[in-house]
Amino acid sequence: MVQATSPSPPGLEVVAVLGDVVASRSHGNRQALQRTLEAAFVRVAGAVRAIQPFTMTIGDEFQALFRSVAAALEATLRLRLLLIDEVDVRLGVGYGAVAALDEGREPFGQDGPGWWRARQALENVADAQHRYGWPRTWRTGWIDAGERGGPVHGYLMLRDQLIAGFDRVDADITLALLDGETQSAMANRLGVDRSAVSRRVASHGISAILRSGGIR
Repeated sequence: MVQATSPSPPGLEVVAVLGDVVASRSHGNRQALQRTLEAAFVRVAGAVRAIQPFTMTIGDEFQALFRSVAAALEATLRLRLLLIDEVDVRLGVGYGAVAALDEGREPFGQDGPGWWRARQALENVADAQHRYGWPRTWRTGWIDAGERGGPVHGYLMLRDQLIAGFDRVDADITLALLDGETQSAMANRLGVDRSAVSRRVASHGISAILRSGGIR
């Protein structure tokens, strides 16, 4: 399991992620919801190195910090795949400096442009659900140091569109490929022909997701 590294020193530019649960009030069993989220957080932490792994904060919100854009992209992808058909989450990703205001109160005693941009990105995603012309599938927003979306913003919006069409099998195949499992091994584990796995990878957007985001 990959361990979290120590907090970044003040002024170091990092990638902050804020998240919340879509329509959280519709979940009848709040304890089960939190257990599902925390189980997914543990699995993401075991696969992607973080400054601070995903952690619940207040209500249905959670957050994490990463050294690189690539790590944040992979962590948010894994989280969405792990929660397929169980919990729908929104994510705001912001690039910028993060300062620890109170070293003894992680992850609460922090501030800085990285968090401000992550918050704005999260709010942008939530607001877009009620605006004409924006995809209802968009779940992961991005704002960089120049306060612009750019290529990462476009990648995440298109990634979310593809993930919206995934079922549990698609999600499991994508996670297995991220973990280095071969298609033959996956087929044996799932009890299907290798050609069935290959067809899903090619036609369901799995290969596009893995090849387009600098992850694999």
